[in-house]
Amino acid sequence: MGNCIEWVLAEHASYALGGCTVPFYDMLGSDTVSFILYQTNLSTCILSRSELAPFCKAKKTGLGPALKVVLVVDGTTPLAMALCKDAGIETCEMVERGSETINIWVDFPSSV
Repeated sequence: MGNCIEWVLAEHASYALGGCTVPFYDMLGSDTVSFILYQTNLSTCILSRSELAPFCKAKKTGLGPALKVVLVVDGTTPLAMALCKDAGIETCEMVERGSETINIWVDFPSSV
């Protein structure tokens, strides 16, 4: 996920909840995603739909066992939700609603 308002909001929300951020760079590939997920025991990831596949693959192959929730900043699609469900990951989304002002809504699952 590139520099965007959603990233800034998510990062500050993480800090406010006592969390920390672990950057992933899409150019590093799915093996690196799996390695980082396994080493850090991340339970929640904030990403865009285009970055979803390696996270789901890591969870399905057992290399991201602690991963429970992904927050998709550009909204979910039926395909993205099916990919996550198949991997055993809950999804929530951050989407813009309204046309005159920016309102960011985050629907977190009850288990977070």
